[in-house]
Amino acid sequence: MSFTIKGKIYSIAKEYLYFGMVVMFLGMAGVLLPQIYAGKSDTAKAVGSTYTVCASDCDYTAIQSAIDASSEGDTVTVGATYELENDDTISVSANRTLDCQNSGAVVGSSTSFSWMYSYATSTVQNCTLENVKVAVLGVNTEITSNTFNFNLDDPGCGDFIGLNNYDNVSFTSNAINASLDVFGCGSGGLVSMGSSDNIDFSYNNIIFSSVSSSANLGYPILVGRGDNLSITNNYITQPEPGLAANVLKSIYVSSGNILNLDISHNTFYIREVSDGEAGISIIDTGESAVISVTSSYNLYYTDESYSGLLYGNHVTKSYNDSAVTINHGYNGYVGANTNLVTTGTYSGEITTGVIGSDSFEDDAFFISS
Repeated sequence: MSFTIKGKIYSIAKEYLYFGMVVMFLGMAGVLLPQIYAGKSDTAKAVGSTYTVCASDCDYTAIQSAIDASSEGDTVTVGATYELENDDTISVSANRTLDCQNSGAVVGSSTSFSWMYSYATSTVQNCTLENVKVAVLGVNTEITSNTFNFNLDDPGCGDFIGLNNYDNVSFTSNAINASLDVFGCGSGGLVSMGSSDNIDFSYNNIIFSSVSSSANLGYPILVGRGDNLSITNNYITQPEPGLAANVLKSIYVSSGNILNLDISHNTFYIREVSDGEAGISIIDTGESAVISVTSSYNLYYTDESYSGLLYGNHVTKSYNDSAVTINHGYNGYVGANTNLVTTGTYSGEITTGVIGSDSFEDDAFFISS
């Protein structure tokens, strides 16, 4: 092929012409294809894309369908018109974000329980979850700014929010409203954390209630094995007077090895007091147990006229070779008998450290959450 410029004749071999056309085509494809995939389609979008879920005019109408179509780094958003699905399980795959955007959409059901599984490096945020139990199944997960409502009469045994077996989990700024009849068979945790390191449980509001005076409930927070666990700046409300038969502890620490558990800046609102009730209860579970807890800057409050044997911190050592340490101080007690009580066969071997003075009041002005 030849052409003329200013009287000069130039020739181009056909193979060079074809090569130039191929380069031009590839360049146009690189620009246009991401725009094509960004439209509504059942095909994969570009990495870092957002998939929308709502009743109509969105990418999908079901949350799990959107997650299944997504890739690592993608976000699934849930709009206000989302309608409840009857899926038993929602699995938030690794390195995805599920964001309900505080849209008002409700995920879950008012008639039955379902499960949500959160895998490694996933995030669940800004959602209202109705009777949805959660289990973390991977490291580096984040669950933040959600509202959990549990209100069925017979939820059965087990934990509702399980932060177990995986490290580097953040559960922050969530609201948990639980009004239950039977829960945990009397020994489970509304929130359970164990066999995990580097857990941040902070700025959450737990309202733990009951619908029966004989309800056999578990504990708001149950802590098992782990290292570098942080339970801070939470507000925990116990069942109201006359309801629930056995909620005696806001945080129950029972494990073989718990190192560096920080429980600080929390408010424990204990609305009914029975003998032996405590804001924090710690107990060893075997000869090899090693437990180290710091309890500081917490407020323990009850408005009951009879305070019985209400303890701020109750530590039990039942095994000779176990090692149990609690450092406490700068706590505030309203209506409580004592800041710390130690019991058990080997209670004299519990290591206690006072890191600051406490405040005791018989009555105080208190605004509940």
